[in-house]
Amino acid sequence: MRMRKISGQTFAAIFIVITVAFSNLLVVPFNSAQAAVDLRRLVFYPVPLASNLAVAANVDTPAILPIRAAGKADKAAVGAVGPLLQSIATTRENEGPYAAALIGQLVGLSQLYQHNEQHEEALEALELAARNSRINSGLYGADQAVLAEHMIASLLALGRYREVEDKYRFLVDVHDQQHGGSVPQKAASLLQFGNWKLQSFHRNLALPDSGQMRAAGMPLGRLGNQAVVNTGFEELYEAQTSFVDAISLLIQDESWTDPNLFALEQQLVRTFYIDANREQVIANPESYGSFRESSREHMRRSAATLELSEQYLNGEAAYRRMIGYLKKDPAATTAAIAEVMLGLADWHLLFGKQAAAEAQLGDLDNFLQKVGASETEVRTILQPELPVSLPAFLDSPISTKPLLDNMHFKGYVDFAFDVKRQGRIAHMEVLGSSEGTDSSITDRLVSLVRQARFRPSLEGTSSFGVRYYYAY
Repeated sequence: MRMRKISGQTFAAIFIVITVAFSNLLVVPFNSAQAAVDLRRLVFYPVPLASNLAVAANVDTPAILPIRAAGKADKAAVGAVGPLLQSIATTRENEGPYAAALIGQLVGLSQLYQHNEQHEEALEALELAARNSRINSGLYGADQAVLAEHMIASLLALGRYREVEDKYRFLVDVHDQQHGGSVPQKAASLLQFGNWKLQSFHRNLALPDSGQMRAAGMPLGRLGNQAVVNTGFEELYEAQTSFVDAISLLIQDESWTDPNLFALEQQLVRTFYIDANREQVIANPESYGSFRESSREHMRRSAATLELSEQYLNGEAAYRRMIGYLKKDPAATTAAIAEVMLGLADWHLLFGKQAAAEAQLGDLDNFLQKVGASETEVRTILQPELPVSLPAFLDSPISTKPLLDNMHFKGYVDFAFDVKRQGRIAHMEVLGSSEGTDSSITDRLVSLVRQARFRPSLEGTSSFGVRYYYAY
């Protein structure tokens, strides 16, 4: 499948069609006894103040203990390979080398190899299975999508990214060519491909040759009006195109409750935000989600320009569509609708649209009153225990994250601070830290919190007590 390049005008036209159819990091030297720790790898896990989680006794041990040591084979899996190889040999002898029965056996063999991290062997088994599937069912047979997904897992483990992309493109082609392929299947494959292009975009930003973007002269013009300086941004636009195509399919099919519809819109919003922050992404790809004062001022100055307002309006349209999807879903909860309405308020705030953000919060307040939300529900939605760092759709070192059972934190730092109506920090205070926490870790956290913007409260200034556990 060949993904097409779209201009700014074409992209805007696509969104008109959809609407009609629908109707951060600061680098600080680490010079203490914990010199082996790279401060840029520190990840903080906020919890309400006074929460007590386990802290690793030895600060030099890995932050997250692996379930199984890399490369260590599972004895049971190794023992199962021999009998399965014998079964495959028997099937070949009795039914021939291209027997359909071999497909399932070869997939089973590949899974054993993958379990033992023998990915080259797994790929060999999967290639044989794919050959038999083509012989028995054709190039786009029902087995091909599953086989491609298994291959992607091993190719990722081997770092063979170009082949991974080829497999994702093939998946889109499979669902496009299969006569029985459903719209949700096609949309899901486009989501997978778009996610891959977005991951590839971020990965390529970290490559040494990405410095050519900074030397090429900024700012970049609108897509379609002048050449994109670095092909990495072409990958971003390919992701956008893939997400838009999938959304269009689902809207035309009126698949309002398809779980991928929200994921597609949320990923699309992410690409709009990155595109709107091209200069900051290019200058420092590791910290474009942070909000130093200079960045906020630049955003406000740029908000009226065509290339930025276009992305702002596209993101606003995506949020309004998400609200519309939920209103068409009788199973949608008040909390789910409120979260998307909050997301739209966040979006306005990120682009310096304070009045629009406050108006959206007012709409949310009216909605909660209209549906008769209880005081507890309103408090949970509008006054959470933990501050929400913005953009909420981007992971950051201080954003809330799931706490896994096997996590071993190195320590913690206790904070108290106020969030003003504009989402900025006021009256921040470090209350204390765990034993052995180096001052450079605290300084790192202070810097991250100061640069962050948080979701404001309807009531104006709100106060938070947060314990930031950290790992690396």
